Amino acid sequence: MARPARVRVARRLEGRIRTWTHPPHSVTPTEALHYFVELSRDFLDPSHFDLIPFDVLHGNRELQAAMHDDFATQIAAAEYRALLEDAIEDLRDNAFSPIKIPQLVEMVNAQVPADALAKVQRRFRLLDRGPASIRRQPKVSKSKRGSKS
Repeated sequence: MARPARVRVARRLEGRIRTWTHPPHSVTPTEALHYFVELSRDFLDPSHFDLIPFDVLHGNRELQAAMHDDFATQIAAAEYRALLEDAIEDLRDNAFSPIKIPQLVEMVNAQVPADALAKVQRRFRLLDRGPASIRRQPKVSKSKRGSKS
């Protein structure tokens, strides 16, 4: 019997662990293995120290859309990169932002890669399948209590 898969992510800004539930069979074992191999390759390759901060992506609707499983590419890679660079620059200019680029990342002068759009999609689209299934469900309207028909 297939069970739902759960993905847990610790979010520093929220100070808690969020859980996303994926319906059974939404990710095949082969897809999961391929995902983890690619993700591990990206993070263990010393030449791939990219500046793609999740909190910046998550806080910007245009950037976040690329993470969605149902995103139809309507933006050029260069335009996406420029949007991400602008969002990071705005973050750096805002002394009151709760989001900060870690000092270590600043010290190594990490840059937004030219293929940022492809990397965002590769790293996050599979994880969006559970939330995407919820977004596709029809919205249920709340009826007013005590209203008479």
